[in-house]
Amino acid sequence: MFDIGWSEFLFLAVLVLIVVGPQELPGLMRRLGQISSAIRNAALQFQLNLKALDRENSISELQKFADDVSPKNMLNQIQDDISEAMTPPEIVDSVVSEKPNETSASNDEGKKDG
Repeated sequence: MFDIGWSEFLFLAVLVLIVVGPQELPGLMRRLGQISSAIRNAALQFQLNLKALDRENSISELQKFADDVSPKNMLNQIQDDISEAMTPPEIVDSVVSEKPNETSASNDEGKKDG
């Protein structure tokens, strides 16, 4: 992660030993361990909360899916599809209503020419 080699680590250990002193070093190491443990616990708790939230969302999505697939909803969907299929589209109505006018107009033109 930090890409620290053994020589850098040894240098830091000697530097900390000189700055802190041998008598304070065990207390400092204990405190660093506690801080590290607290950070790890906070990260673990955060991860668990995210997983719980994800589970809740998955459960709610499954509930929505189950509601959508329920027999009552499926029956309503089938009825809607059938009623939609039974109604003729508006485009066909407009084409059908225009054709008699066109044929009568062409017949009128044919009568005028002849």
